[in-house]
Amino acid sequence: MTDVELIRKRKKELGWTNKILAEKSGVPEGTLNKILSGATKYPRRDSIQALRKALELIVVMNEEDGGYPDHVAEAFSYGQSLDGRKNLDDYYALSSDQRVELIDGQIYNMAAPSLNHQMLVLEIAVACREYVRKDQKDCNVYVFPCDVCLDEDDYTMLQPDIFMVCDSRKCQGGIRCNGAPDFVIEIVSENNSKNDYFLKLQKYQNAGVKEYWIVDPIKMRILVYDFWKDMIPTMYTFDDEIQSGFYPGLKINFSEMKKRLL
Repeated sequence: MTDVELIRKRKKELGWTNKILAEKSGVPEGTLNKILSGATKYPRRDSIQALRKALELIVVMNEEDGGYPDHVAEAFSYGQSLDGRKNLDDYYALSSDQRVELIDGQIYNMAAPSLNHQMLVLEIAVACREYVRKDQKDCNVYVFPCDVCLDEDDYTMLQPDIFMVCDSRKCQGGIRCNGAPDFVIEIVSENNSKNDYFLKLQKYQNAGVKEYWIVDPIKMRILVYDFWKDMIPTMYTFDDEIQSGFYPGLKINFSEMKKRLL
């Protein structure tokens, strides 16, 4: 049973009208009407949380795997698919202050980014933006946290650090990217390196991403995957200026960023 179905059921059990539920939850009645009617396919997480709280619907969460830092195993009392995988309803039902990604039905926690991480995101994104404005006017550059429904299914939602989309049809509505971005860059953090180097690498390749960079300020290296040409990456260091293989003219000077690392 999905969150919305459970909310409808509990509201009926209590004999509440939409107006009563709106007043008790703080969710505007117009918004509530759209959620319960199905007009809003992906309700805001904070709206769902407020409705669950008003209806006294309890969420039970359990940590497994010894509290491994990049993995959260959550056992909800509702909303789980028949095969045990989490889906987009579960993803959108989480509190808005939880930083997570959904990969093949599993929810992964993401720690708050470091200062070095954010500096790199900003510098790289600015370089990509300037390139797009000059040479790729049909493309747009986005930065974390923006949702990417990579496989266009109910079981994967990623938030790449930086990504470029050159097909505007994938971003209709301006809410999220549906399908594979053309270019993705992930900045490695200590607690998520496994995902960037292995899990997301496979996901991006299979989904049709053309180029994928793994920027690792811990090991001071950058791996560049040109999926459109080869699966073997090219390795660079933070002393290099890197030329994109797929986008002529896009160059990122990491030697300048190296000077700003803390």
